[in-house]
Amino acid sequence: MKRHQKQIVKISAMGVQKSLTESSVEMKSGEGRILSPGEVEWTAPGGRRQRLFARNLVIAWGSEPSMPPGVQPSERILTSDGLLSLRTLPESLLIVGGSVIGVEFATLFAGLDVRVTLTEMVGQIFPDEEAEAAALLTQESKNLGVAVHTGMRMETIRKTGSRVQLLAGGEEAPEPLPIHGAGRNPLHTLLQLLRAGGDRKPQVVERLRADPAERFPVHRRHPVHAVGDRFHRLHCGKDRPLRDLSSDRRQLDFPCQQLFSNKRDPGTDQEKRLHSRIRAVRMGLFSVDSGSCRRPGHIYRGTHEREGGKGMGDLQKIFNPATIAVIGATEKEGSFGRAVLENALNSGHRTVYPVNPNRETVLGNPCWSEIGDVPGPVDLAIVATPAATVPAIVDACGRAGVEGLIIISAGFRETGAEGQKLETEILRINKAYGMRIIGPNCLGIMRPSVNLNATFLRENPEGGNIAFISDVGSFGRTLLDWGISSHIGFSMVVSLGSAIDVDFGDVIEFLCDDPHTKSIILYMEEVVGDVKRFVGAVRGFARYKPVILLKPPTLEDGASTALTHTGAMAEPEKVYDALFRRLGVVRVREAQDLFNAAGVLYSRNRPRGPRLAIMTNANGIGIIAAKQLLLSGGTRACLSEQTLRELDALILPCWNRRNPIHLLRNADTNRYAAAAEICLKDPAVDGLLAIYTPQDFALSEELAATLITTAGKTDKPLLTAWMGGREVQRGRDLMMEKGIPAYETAEAAVRAYIYMTQYERNLELLHETPAELPLDEAPPKNHLKALIRRAGREACFILTEEDSRKFLRNYGIPVIPSRMATTLEEAITAARDIGYPVVLKVASPEIIFRQDVGGVITAIDCEKTLKTAYQRILDGVRQFAPQASIRGLTVQKMVEHIDYELILGAKKDRHFGAVILFGRGGISVELLGDFSVGLPPLNQTLARRLMEETRVYRMLKGFRGKAPADLRQLEKILVSFSRMIVDFPEILEMDINPLAVCNGKAVALDARILLDQDVLVEKASPYSHLVIAPYPTRYVTPWRLNDGTEVILRPIRPEDEPLEHEMLTTVSEATIRSRFYQNLKHISHAMHVRSCHIDYDREMAIVAETRTDQKKRIVGTGSLTIDTNGGGGEFAVIVHDEFGGRGLASKLLDVLIGIATERGLKEFYGFVEPTNGRMT
Repeated sequence: MKRHQKQIVKISAMGVQKSLTESSVEMKSGEGRILSPGEVEWTAPGGRRQRLFARNLVIAWGSEPSMPPGVQPSERILTSDGLLSLRTLPESLLIVGGSVIGVEFATLFAGLDVRVTLTEMVGQIFPDEEAEAAALLTQESKNLGVAVHTGMRMETIRKTGSRVQLLAGGEEAPEPLPIHGAGRNPLHTLLQLLRAGGDRKPQVVERLRADPAERFPVHRRHPVHAVGDRFHRLHCGKDRPLRDLSSDRRQLDFPCQQLFSNKRDPGTDQEKRLHSRIRAVRMGLFSVDSGSCRRPGHIYRGTHEREGGKGMGDLQKIFNPATIAVIGATEKEGSFGRAVLENALNSGHRTVYPVNPNRETVLGNPCWSEIGDVPGPVDLAIVATPAATVPAIVDACGRAGVEGLIIISAGFRETGAEGQKLETEILRINKAYGMRIIGPNCLGIMRPSVNLNATFLRENPEGGNIAFISDVGSFGRTLLDWGISSHIGFSMVVSLGSAIDVDFGDVIEFLCDDPHTKSIILYMEEVVGDVKRFVGAVRGFARYKPVILLKPPTLEDGASTALTHTGAMAEPEKVYDALFRRLGVVRVREAQDLFNAAGVLYSRNRPRGPRLAIMTNANGIGIIAAKQLLLSGGTRACLSEQTLRELDALILPCWNRRNPIHLLRNADTNRYAAAAEICLKDPAVDGLLAIYTPQDFALSEELAATLITTAGKTDKPLLTAWMGGREVQRGRDLMMEKGIPAYETAEAAVRAYIYMTQYERNLELLHETPAELPLDEAPPKNHLKALIRRAGREACFILTEEDSRKFLRNYGIPVIPSRMATTLEEAITAARDIGYPVVLKVASPEIIFRQDVGGVITAIDCEKTLKTAYQRILDGVRQFAPQASIRGLTVQKMVEHIDYELILGAKKDRHFGAVILFGRGGISVELLGDFSVGLPPLNQTLARRLMEETRVYRMLKGFRGKAPADLRQLEKILVSFSRMIVDFPEILEMDINPLAVCNGKAVALDARILLDQDVLVEKASPYSHLVIAPYPTRYVTPWRLNDGTEVILRPIRPEDEPLEHEMLTTVSEATIRSRFYQNLKHISHAMHVRSCHIDYDREMAIVAETRTDQKKRIVGTGSLTIDTNGGGGEFAVIVHDEFGGRGLASKLLDVLIGIATERGLKEFYGFVEPTNGRMT
């Protein structure tokens, strides 16, 4: 055992030495002698001497084993050192002390079949930990065979011959032997010999806390510190097996158990239970840093290294630093350096280091000439120096081990090419260090919840639950000032500036786990950085909390160079709108709506639809509000006859009996309240807007108090517009304090309601469970890939119409019969075979829009007409496109009596990859401008929403005698088209125009595909052209249980919500408790939604599905959630009670391990309750 201990210590020392080297810590071996408080004489092993100087000196002499008072070590009474030196295993062992070391040795020897008794004088083992965690640890120890006795205060230890007994409370404890005194004390006994100059004795620190907020203190009053190793955190076993202790004992393999506790406030009961899990199951497949120590309440996640750098975990050091260095600190009035320093000094308990080579002190604080001279570790460095100096400063910070940087300095890419070079140099330098960088050219960050102001702004915002992120400092500062003056409370304010490293996605991911943040407002000019990371982060946050965005229009015009209708119409602003809708983001159009929307979207009552009732005591204002509602896409609620009759009795008979409801200028508080209750109970009303103008009959505050009571009785939103100034302000304030949205104008209130309906509609794109379409079988595509490769070799990047049709037919999209003819005779034969009437179309890669050159003739009903049309097309092309090469003419069956012409297309956006367009088609498609844009992949619900965004959708339900379209078929066509776009990153642009609807059925009349030359030249990964990962069919696998039952293992789908609900509501309470660590009486729809609507890039869930008599059933689920830093992943497995013990849990775990390995995770872990015997 001692050899094993030495091996572990050696490996751990190597790990520590590596970590110190990487942190730029200089190590010297030899003897040291303290000459003065800041001076040490070092003697190398070869005899060379050197004097070392430091502001503070830390003496770390380690620890020594401790024993209970009055007890001396002997052959039968051992310390921890003696216990490790045993040559043979004892039959029994009594351990005195139920803290970390005691429990560690108890479980170790119990696992080696030693009879172990553990005693602790207080009422629980792990006395410093929470009672719930201690109880679970006690049960775990007992499960391993340890006899645990608490509340036994030792009086004495008595030896009789070979027996050793512990007397506690007048009783004899059981008689195992030997006895181990579990504990260690800091080894600072020699410090009494130390004199560090004068009367200043060293400060002894026995408990060095691991919390960054409680770092090792650095004080000038105590220049010398002595440190023991009684760390206030739980020690971790090494992730290595313990092999045979003696030749006559069997081979042993003792698994590592990581013990951890939750010392912070856990928040909700559910979160508390989650953080009280006490067993981490680690797979030997993954390596773990042997030198790592875990913080209480936190689970080690490993590290995910970016390109030369660190991972997401390091943002914590920026957003809650323990130490701050201000580089460029100065006393000059009005300077950024002074403003930043003053804010840092006012940030509470943090240690602040001013850095300026030209000063010894700044504002009465010692100043260091460069960052490398700073005596302690630096979590955050704020740079406020000229742009030209910043690259060198970044290098110095990297060498000094700084964790993160905020570069406030301006003069970078916003100034032109030279500034861009500086940014490039900063990134090049930082590759070697991996520091996280915010900026440059930014305001910095504010986080009121931790009293942090790392900006040059003088005014601190109030604390609140809104996070504000912007990429442009100037306008972002304007919005922030507006919010502060309006007393908006912020949880965090982040200005990203140029965002060369930390971007929107990084910050939003951090906020996903921030309990202080209830909503996010964004001001962005464009999405910068990792687009997929941004998309994944926003989707993760928006599932539970609102995201509101203000973005100025993108001034790009690619229509003039587009080769398809889709390429011309799907402009960047349309793509941004599509992206934000898909992500559940509400995009506002006016700056004042940012904060209004943030407050109202997190309100308790949300609308079920767009139907708004409006009541007012000023008819003109009501009409203005109704007009704003219609212009914004809302709907005036059509009041029921019952509601009208009740209002008749309330209002004078002369009222207009319509919405908006004119309560008349003499409306008092009672009339307002009664009218509100009548409207809110009407099923045809989704929300109510109450407008008040100052009159003598209803007082502002009194009416506000009444409506507050009314709002508490309904689950529908009640918004108010208290129009006026000082006379109505107090009433408006009262309602805002109680969470009732109150606005100064009716227009603002209406816009807020529209944002609420948009938010609910956007959430449906994330949360609604779509009905499954019969599209399970993936179509063959290799022959189409070969077709594309051939076209690439021939440098033909516009596919022929016939080749384009092959794609449509392959994916089940109906196409009209057609044939290519290179001569008139071939055209006559083709028309005869297809059947008149037919259409003739020229086929030429150089002719994009055939109608422009007379290249299309329709309604050809006989051979004579065909001959004439054939020659007219050739003559027209020679006249209007003489340089075009003609491959032939396409003969196509003519579809008569077309009811609707649609367009379905796709293009690759510069930022967001493939997008899909649907709308009204035909030759005037661009002029009509009736289309919507969406992002693949689509399912049935998303396809329907894409169609609903257009005006033509209402026509498709039947219009002026025309038969309605088969909307189900159209949904299926859109989903199939989406699958094709997902499968082929080689497609740059594509049009199906027109997609004709005749007698209800849709058929493609024309198709054009443009290929992406870059992808053909340089092969792309399968889904590099998508910002949202598609359904991963590669994980679909048939399998048999141990008893032969066939199951399908596949990734979960949104459509699985009913099946998941059925499984979780039919398993036992014990199974639910083992999976969710609590007894769930009701599993909400929201829980099912979270488990079924996943981002396949960031998480994975594999379900086991059985099929009997055409009925599908989910009988097990294994999930993998990847850490935000990408370095590790947490797994969880649940199997239905009926299918337990058949090998399914092991198989699901094996599949998850394979996925984790494929994705390069360094750690794979899960949590198991000690009472879950099936898993333990």
